[in-house]
Amino acid sequence: MSELSRRQLMTATAALGLATAVSATAAAKTPDTPIVWLDGEAPGTSEGMTFGIPWPRGAVKANTQFALGDVPVQSWPIAYWPDGSLKWSAHATAAGVATTKTQVLTAGTPASPAAPVKATQTATVITVTCGDRQWVIPTSGDILISGATIAGHPVMGPVGLTVLTQDAPGLDDAGAVKQTRHHGVVTKATVEQSGPIRAVIKLDGHHSDGTRQWLPFSVRLYAHAGADSLRIVHSFIWDGDESKDFIRGIGLTAAVPMRDELYDRHIRFTGQEGGVWGEAVRPLTGLRRDTGKVNRDAQVAGRAVPDLTAMQPNVLANLLHIPAWGDFTLSQTTADGYSLKKRTLPGHGWIDVIGGGRASGLVYAGSATGGVALGLKDFLAARRHPSGRAQRRLRRGDGYRLALVA
Repeated sequence: MSELSRRQLMTATAALGLATAVSATAAAKTPDTPIVWLDGEAPGTSEGMTFGIPWPRGAVKANTQFALGDVPVQSWPIAYWPDGSLKWSAHATAAGVATTKTQVLTAGTPASPAAPVKATQTATVITVTCGDRQWVIPTSGDILISGATIAGHPVMGPVGLTVLTQDAPGLDDAGAVKQTRHHGVVTKATVEQSGPIRAVIKLDGHHSDGTRQWLPFSVRLYAHAGADSLRIVHSFIWDGDESKDFIRGIGLTAAVPMRDELYDRHIRFTGQEGGVWGEAVRPLTGLRRDTGKVNRDAQVAGRAVPDLTAMQPNVLANLLHIPAWGDFTLSQTTADGYSLKKRTLPGHGWIDVIGGGRASGLVYAGSATGGVALGLKDFLAARRHPSGRAQRRLRRGDGYRLALVA
């Protein structure tokens, strides 16, 4: 190989310097980028959004700050070009931002949210705070979320992962299948983002029945400023024995504290095409004797029953004899049909309530002062059937349990 001449060296060095100068000049001004809805229409509601933007090589410096007009936005890099310039950036907006007008992403200082979200960590818990809402997340143990409060008032108890398995794909000749319940156990917790628009908590662990550890999982909890909810993304690795480890169901359970009277406890299931089925634990409608129109209307609307004196005396004296439905379950057994049934107590018979086509995947239980909802994204679009949503122990004085299983 011939040696590099002085002229060639000077030419190459000059070319490199010119390329660097061009790149720096291009990166000096970040191009304004319109942000539009892919389907042309803004959603009716928003619990916070995250989106990404690709950038040409050398167009944006790695440490560029971004603004989205008067919309608060949090930005971070997710990929770089070989020259160090930004290749992809990610951006998050707060809940309630569903503007129909086109926004423009520019270089600049972002607007601040009215109620920023913040994640703080100690040795034992991670606390996510947004305004008067707070979620407490243990850093280890068999609970994903130990509780949630609004203005200091408890609205949700422990939330956990659950997996139900069986040792055969179906009934064998003997007609026996052994079922086992496994709970998620967190072994590591990481704060990946701490705000001010988006906080992300990653929980790693495994499932266990007390004697066996398997099905390693990762759960990410997403909280957006101004949101009333947490988004949960759960992934796991199946590492079982294909001859005897058959997953029957996997999902979430949530405990909800409750002190209201049974006629002020309410159940809601979403059906198809925006339909909602609802009932009280102790219904005051459809009875032979009148409980008062003001009370019936309030209960149907989910408000507290206002006037017990509006009931006939013999009805008021016999409220305890009106059946209190403690357990409800909705099962989507096929792509074309679901069924809803209820019972008063464990061990009692199930009563068919209603059936339909395609349920949309949300269950709620609460009272006039609030409650908890669990929802599964793309309940039918992802063909997650058979699937089920259940509410248990609604008659208990200290609370009840929600379950969402796919």
